Amino acid sequence: MSTRVRGQIILTVVVLLAWEFAPVVFDLNPLVLPRLSSVIVRLGAPLTGEGTLWSNTVTTVVEVAAAFVIAAVAGVVVGVPIGLLPRVRRLVLPLLTAAFAVPIMVLIPLFLVSFGLGMESKVTFGALYGFFPVLFNTVVGAGNVDKVYFEVADAFGLSAADRLRTIVLRSASRSILNGLQISLAIVIIAVISIEMFGSVAGLGYLIHRAGQRMRMDEVYALILVVLVVAWLLLSLVKLGARLLNVRLEMSTN
Repeated sequence: MSTRVRGQIILTVVVLLAWEFAPVVFDLNPLVLPRLSSVIVRLGAPLTGEGTLWSNTVTTVVEVAAAFVIAAVAGVVVGVPIGLLPRVRRLVLPLLTAAFAVPIMVLIPLFLVSFGLGMESKVTFGALYGFFPVLFNTVVGAGNVDKVYFEVADAFGLSAADRLRTIVLRSASRSILNGLQISLAIVIIAVISIEMFGSVAGLGYLIHRAGQRMRMDEVYALILVVLVVAWLLLSLVKLGARLLNVRLEMSTN
């Protein structure tokens, strides 16, 4: 076991111990910070909202996965030509940057009215915001491909498809995968957020229902579930990067 891994384990244990004993030592109101043990026990108790913890977790994971796949594909497909064409990049990129600057919460009512309370609104909303990090990182990666590679491709008569696969995507892979990592985190935030505002299922829906009834131990328990889900999904992206032999700039592995 490496020193870094041991350090992470020790830090995690310290945080968990502090969570367990700090509410008692500082006499904190359970509505502000319940003890870790009561939060863990709450995971096995009946939920405030409809359905089971498992079914609502699966709902959120499916929505996040669908939104992420759409965002990833769209971001790469749109980002590559923008990155390769400087004039298009200078024209379009400022508009896309301004669009990404619009606060997420502002658009939630629009998506709920347009797509309803079902999965469609969550997937569409998450895909929209997850699209931008992939797009921007793909533009940077494709735009920084050394022109010498294209000259070599001309000399060997490579087709457009071969250039895209062997030159552009390979050269931009690190930037794209970093964008995917950021995108997944944003998709999770977006999906949980819209579930809290208008949904009949999902972890965000359960958090909202528990918060309305001031069951803070349940809120913290559900937040723990979200953290575990986010860690597992982000680990899959890092695993994919490892399989492709690409080192992520934000990776902790």
